[in-house]
Amino acid sequence: MVTDMSGNENHGLINGKGGKSVGGDPPEIVLGKYGNALQFSGKNWVEVVDSKTLRITDALTMTAWVKPKSIAGEQTICTKDRGYYLQLRNGHIGNYTYNLTAPGYHESPKAIPLNQWSHLAMSWDGAELVQYLNGKKVNSVKTQGKIATTDDSIGIGAEVRIPGRGAPEWRFYTGAIDDVLVFNAGKTAAEINEIMAGEYLAVSAQGRLALTWSQLKLKQQQGLHR
Repeated sequence: MVTDMSGNENHGLINGKGGKSVGGDPPEIVLGKYGNALQFSGKNWVEVVDSKTLRITDALTMTAWVKPKSIAGEQTICTKDRGYYLQLRNGHIGNYTYNLTAPGYHESPKAIPLNQWSHLAMSWDGAELVQYLNGKKVNSVKTQGKIATTDDSIGIGAEVRIPGRGAPEWRFYTGAIDDVLVFNAGKTAAEINEIMAGEYLAVSAQGRLALTWSQLKLKQQQGLHR
């Protein structure tokens, strides 16, 4: 169980509702960028069941530290299917936000390295979507609208789909993930660098943290802007 400390009840389930990965083993706890991280084998994941607090529409920021063992194909970092995505596509940062003005999918120009920690971020303030790699802006595009709401779960390490709508899990990630953050606000470059430096992790979790397990965290900030 990945325990939610915000009071929003967005608890995470190791390997989803069934509790078993394709390979049978849960993600391994390993040394992370800050404390511990989870090592995904390409056959396991964490599921956060849908809730109203995760149906973000007007502004969004997603960040994570990743240390991939493979960069081939599409690999999920944190995804709410039919809503918003943070993934790797052949090592490039990939984001998809449903219902925004085309093009919906955006990809960074440069691939990240294997077996090294890299900080990935995307920020959308309602008008511009910006991608960051290690705190530096690497891509931006003007895009407007409202992100589609969906009753799908959030998947970390794999895309999780509701039964009857395709495979229950796919686009598996292979490697370590640490400090996954999701905000319902578009963060500035300065704030992205604060997040990358671990400064947000020092703030009290109560009322601010959407879920935490070990040192892997999924945060949702509701109407709070630093």
